[in-house]
Amino acid sequence: MRIELINCEGAVLKCTVNRFGINLLAFLLDGKGYIKFTPRLDDLLRYLRGHMPLENVLESAEEIKINNIIYDFNDIDLNTIHSVKKRLTDHSKLDIDFLSLSKLTAKVETLHKRRYSNILGMNTRNMNHYSTSPILQSVIKSIKEMDTVMLSTLLDEDAEYMGASMYMFLASLRDKFQDFINNGDTSLHAQKIMQDNLSLSSFVFRFKGNKSKMEFNLEFRLKSKNLIKILEYKN
Repeated sequence: MRIELINCEGAVLKCTVNRFGINLLAFLLDGKGYIKFTPRLDDLLRYLRGHMPLENVLESAEEIKINNIIYDFNDIDLNTIHSVKKRLTDHSKLDIDFLSLSKLTAKVETLHKRRYSNILGMNTRNMNHYSTSPILQSVIKSIKEMDTVMLSTLLDEDAEYMGASMYMFLASLRDKFQDFINNGDTSLHAQKIMQDNLSLSSFVFRFKGNKSKMEFNLEFRLKSKNLIKILEYKN
């Protein structure tokens, strides 16, 4: 299913919905190409309902590509993107294809209800977005904030992480966080890396310092609703 929405500046926002998920494609100003990204369903729904600008959808996207090159959100010049700071309700009604908008909104609402009605571990068909897993969301958040205390409450002390006990893993991660802090970082940016060869319950994230731009990758495997396995990931 492919839907096109026309914004008030005449640029085309394309949305592709299929069994693998949702992708948005928006064109850059002055004919400089396009930006393509995978939005969170919650944020896409808010955008389609006019509750948030495209900028906020982009900020929480899993993967962002400009002319097929992967970028971090913080490295993007938002001024090059058509209407990125506007909500749909900010546009003239004459410049919105309301038929396409209503069809897309209905489709996204259906996907949203289906995805969030499934409990993790009971149905993995819709686990192609990490926001479906509360435990993964919380683990990612604690790593972004470099908070090993919070992370310790989310892990199983009897399990192994990266081939070590939970406590050894947390100590190693604490040392890594300290390296980031020593280089001026106050938090980490997290970006999901698309990997076609992984199972639907596995996710790879790149973590990058907000100042130093140092980075590392981790793979997360969901074992059950409240259990997650963490491995080092190397390209």
